[in-house]
Formats: sequence, structure tokens, C-alpha cells
Amino acid sequence: MSEIMAIMSAVCWGATGVLLRKTPERHRFSFMLPEGFFSVSLVLILSTIFGAWNDFLLLSSSLIFLSILAACFNILGTFSYVKALNELKIGLTLTVIVSSFILFTMISSKWIFNDSLSFHLILSAIFIIFGVILINLSSSDERNDNFSFRTLLSNYKSLIYCLFAGLLWCSGNLILDQVLENTGVLQVTLIRSLTVLFVYLILSIWFNRFRLSFLYENNSSKFFVLSASFIATLSMLFWFTSLFFGEASLTVILGSSSPIAAIILGRIFLKEKISIYSQIGVISSMVGVVIAII
Repeated sequence: MSEIMAIMSAVCWGATGVLLRKTPERHRFSFMLPEGFFSVSLVLILSTIFGAWNDFLLLSSSLIFLSILAACFNILGTFSYVKALNELKIGLTLTVIVSSFILFTMISSKWIFNDSLSFHLILSAIFIIFGVILINLSSSDERNDNFSFRTLLSNYKSLIYCLFAGLLWCSGNLILDQVLENTGVLQVTLIRSLTVLFVYLILSIWFNRFRLSFLYENNSSKFFVLSASFIATLSMLFWFTSLFFGEASLTVILGSSSPIAAIILGRIFLKEKISIYSQIGVISSMVGVVIAII
């Protein structure tokens, strides 16, 4: 169950990226606010259907605090990711973040929580990281988007933001992994969604890029932004369900295969070309996924 949920989360997150790429750049940050509304609404509906309201009353103050803390870590990780994009190309940024995210999670799971790290799990991580590197670093049409240690080191501040993003996302997921051992998916999801909604409502007041200006335009932006928000909500639910049924290291490794879905869906819906390196990257990541499942 954990493996299936992690893969579904990766597919939904990849689809979210494809939809956002069909959206004008000025509206891409806007999807976060509707995602918060969709998340809260969906959790309230599911809680009513499954009669989970009594479980909310059993939440201790410590679990609520840890859930909010995890949500804040994930939000700060997203901000670090966006900050890194100011200086580095997206291929280089994603490569460092995904690699550090997986490595930080595996190391922390082993040394902090004493989770088992089998040989096939480590091998799976290697294949997926290698695949993500090939996919991301060959996905741009720009010639100067090639991997370069000189570029990476010369923009050391952006490198630090990349590592912070991986570390913050790792911290948030490890906290949630422990919280989910004592409560349910819907409870954690609602706390996370309310935290995200509160933060982005404040940001939408201060910054124009977070506002829902796309709703007032007569074009397809509304469809793409709202669709991306809803699918991102499903991705989040699948992710938390995977954490609930399995270990954080397995969820992160399989969840980091989202570039496979993004590049395949991009080919189908955006008519993007897939380079030979991207094809090898997809195959490598798929091999890693299969190794993690068996």
C-alpha cells in the first residue's frame, strides 16, 4: 500500500508541474492558495463520510504542535527552492534538492529513528537520483543549462538554499512520519492544510504573486491553475497515506520519481521532445522504482 500511494503521489505531482507549465509565469504562485482551500474542503468531506470527527478530539496538543511545525518546515523548504531558482537553472536546482532530500531522509531515518535501510532500498535511491539528474539536466532547451560544478560553486548562496530545501522537506516528512504513528491521515492533513491556508492567505495580502488575479482574466489560466491545485491536493493526500503505511525513506525515494510522470505527460500534452539523456533517466528512475517495490 505504501509503495502504491507514493507512486500515485509522484504521478499527481508530476501532473501538477505540467499544468503549471501551461500557466503564465505570473500566476504560478497562485495555485498554492486554492490548494489550501481544496485540501481543507476535501478533508472535511472525507471526515464526514468516514465518521472521523471523534478522532480529532483525541489529538493531543503535542501532536498538533508537531503537525504545524512539519507544515512550516515544508513551506520554508518551498521558499528555499524558489529562492534558489533566482540564481540557478531549474535543472541544476532540482537535481541538488532531490538528491539532498533523498540522502538527508535516508541518513536521518537510519541514525535518528533507527529505521532499516536494506541494500535494495539504497540501490533504488541510486538509480532514481541518477535518473533525476539525467532528466532535469537535459530537459531545458538552453545550452547553458548543462551541469557545471563551477556554476554551482560560484552561486554558493543558491547551493545553500537548495540544501536547506532538501533538509527542511526532510525534517517535515520525518516529523510527520512520527506523528502518523499516533494519529490518522485525515487529522494530520487537516492541520497541515489549515496551516498552509493561513500562511498563504497572509502572503496573498502582502504579495501580488500569491493573489488570485487569474480568476479575473478571460483565458484558460483558471482551468490550469485550479486543476493544478486540485491534483496537488491529491498528491499530498497520497503522500501522507504512504507515510502512514510505510517508512519515510521509502516514501521519499518513490515520491522523488515524479520527474518520470512530468516528462511523459509533458510529451503527451505539451508535445515536448524527450532527449536521449531524458529517456535514459526515465528508464533509470523506473528501474529504481521497481527495485524499491520488490
